[in-house]
Amino acid sequence: RYWRDWSSDVCSSDLDIGHTQNKLWTTNYTSVREWNITLNPFTSTYSRDLNFTFFIGAGLGVIDDTTLIVTNISAPQSIYEMDITTNTPVSTYKFDLPPTHIVAGDILLTTTNKLLVTTAESPNIYLLQYDYSSGNLELTITLNPTVGGGPWGIFENSGNIYVATSTGDVYSVDTNSPYNITSVDNTGHPIYGASQVTSCLDRK
Repeated sequence: RYWRDWSSDVCSSDLDIGHTQNKLWTTNYTSVREWNITLNPFTSTYSRDLNFTFFIGAGLGVIDDTTLIVTNISAPQSIYEMDITTNTPVSTYKFDLPPTHIVAGDILLTTTNKLLVTTAESPNIYLLQYDYSSGNLELTITLNPTVGGGPWGIFENSGNIYVATSTGDVYSVDTNSPYNITSVDNTGHPIYGASQVTSCLDRK
């Protein structure tokens, strides 16, 4: 599991981070940068930059070494699947977010084909769950006022869903109704994105 701490200027232009066993990506508004990696011990080698034909919003989901999930920030914001097999990404439209929502931080696709995404619709922030195949919105959880700071990371651990924030706070979100939100930790550093190997993401 990886968190990105953007307290330094080095990473200030990046929007999110994602990885598999073999690849790691960061996004900015018009492109994705790719590295070849090993996890243990961690090593990285620059691979390539991929330029997109639309502006990418916050959030980066990973399916495998050649398939990513991004946000098109044109209104309404929408989810796109990107085939990056070649140096020219091929985009496939999936579905729109609710008309007044913007992606607030992260995108996570589980092995059960559920897409989790944190969104904002001022003054509220949400965790949404979609069926990735159909685009049906299945669940909307209001994160505030319990969650303070930007909800810029989502990750899973031992079947539990967690939201990490720009203030370094980490919250667990119950996976059963009424979906209680509990503060569990503070990392001592701002968290601007989270990433983990996709095979771990098996929570419905």
